Amino acid sequence: MAIHCQKFSADPSSAKKFRASIQHLQGCKDNNMSTRIIVKNLPHNITASRLKSHFSSSQSGNAHFSGSVTDAKLVTDSKSGKSRGFAFIGYRTNEEAQKAVEWYNGTFVDMRKVSVELAKLVCLSQKLFCG
Repeated sequence: MAIHCQKFSADPSSAKKFRASIQHLQGCKDNNMSTRIIVKNLPHNITASRLKSHFSSSQSGNAHFSGSVTDAKLVTDSKSGKSRGFAFIGYRTNEEAQKAVEWYNGTFVDMRKVSVELAKLVCLSQKLFCG
């Protein structure tokens, strides 16, 4: 998950509020603690509800994966509203997210081979907010 920053020139109080809202991300060091995964190369007709269903459980032979999906965010084009081919999926624990990466990476969704990785935490520094 990435946070896009912009300069605050007009209202210094806006910068102060924004800085306070992201303070919990500052100083983070361990990207392996993510409870979110990013899924790339998705078919453009997939829906968020189908994503949630698909990535909550799966079976292959005798092996089985099951995880508690908390949310699925399909990234769409702001103008057309169509899928951009990737999504973020949240799990209840970082262990479930790691197992989902191991299980789903390199598998197929509607004949498209998907790439699945842990979503990286974005750590911000106070220096970004200097006028």
